[in-house]
Amino acid sequence: MGKIFQLLASIWLINYAHAKLPEVIDCFSSLVDTWELRPHPADCNAYISCMNNIGVVFRCPEGLFYDAFRVICDVPEKVSCMAPPTTITTTTTEDDTTPAPVEPANPCNSLSEEGGEVPHSKQCGWFVNCVDQSEGLTSFCPENLHFNALMQVCDIPERAQCLLKVCNDQPDGLLASKNSCKQYIECQSSKATLRSCRESEVFDEPTKMCVPEDDANRCQPQLIPPVPLEVRNACTTEVRSQMIGHPEYCDVYYRCIKGGLSVRKCQSGLYFDQDKSVCVLMGEHECFIFGDNADSLVE
Repeated sequence: MGKIFQLLASIWLINYAHAKLPEVIDCFSSLVDTWELRPHPADCNAYISCMNNIGVVFRCPEGLFYDAFRVICDVPEKVSCMAPPTTITTTTTEDDTTPAPVEPANPCNSLSEEGGEVPHSKQCGWFVNCVDQSEGLTSFCPENLHFNALMQVCDIPERAQCLLKVCNDQPDGLLASKNSCKQYIECQSSKATLRSCRESEVFDEPTKMCVPEDDANRCQPQLIPPVPLEVRNACTTEVRSQMIGHPEYCDVYYRCIKGGLSVRKCQSGLYFDQDKSVCVLMGEHECFIFGDNADSLVE
């Protein structure tokens, strides 16, 4: 905590000459005793320097927006920023009219206490990291990738099937999920809703119906390697939230939350970038991936 107070004191002294104190707000920290930059949740011109869940608000020059992916301030037309608008309701009494802000729904409430990642409500390439069912850090997939909500990884748009866009220009009807044989997408007036078949059924694309699961159409589970000992040792109860790459396979990584591990696997053509903590396009990168039947070297 000493580092926090040292920096806040420095900022206070700098701003003292201008008679302006820095704005300090709560934020989500994925690392301990490390300053991390975060986009401001309600102001595109601002960003947050966050450590140990304490954030100091800074601002871009007037007229510029903060680009969280490139970590720079830039002109608005080059920045993807959709700060949620403030919704106001009005309470009327005999004496006056008092506006009251309406809190947006917490997207993390649908998850278990272990947490996880959920899609952002406004952007296909954004997602929210949840810890303890509380809304946490908004993270970003690389440019041209979308968040795959079922696999909980960044993926190519065709496979991610973002519900904000998948039904655009589609006739009303049902679409097969590219990520689960037991789920499908219902398109109604260009709006998408994810649906699930019953436990003993799978979705049949030719008939657009849920049918009984048997040997001919049985779902194939995704194969993953055992958790390495060094990953288990790195995931301690002191780690609030961190992504840890597999030491051998570049397409496998683990989310560590307070000592608990959950596995993630980048989809075909992508690998886990430890610096960005997300799956990125393979490109010219060479590494071993964990295949369904044998290890494969991707060049």
